[in-house]
Amino acid sequence: MIEKRRGRPRKKTPGMDIKEQPEVLTPTERQRLFRARMEAEGNYHLSTWIKEEVMAWLKEQAQEREISVGDVINEVVETKIKKKP
Repeated sequence: MIEKRRGRPRKKTPGMDIKEQPEVLTPTERQRLFRARMEAEGNYHLSTWIKEEVMAWLKEQAQEREISVGDVINEVVETKIKKKP
């Protein structure tokens, strides 16, 4: 019997050859690609859905460690995931 893939077909990631695209992306990679794509389109700003004091803390952390705000967010998310039992 032929196994049919369920659900919607995967969206082609812009700027990437479909043959080079990995079969399964980790949630972090998926979020980074989504964020990069939305920022490239110019209609995505973190500050629209993050409180001002949180955004200020994120920017401060990014400047201290000399990394991007997105990397700080990913670190926070990863530590939250690790804390779950």
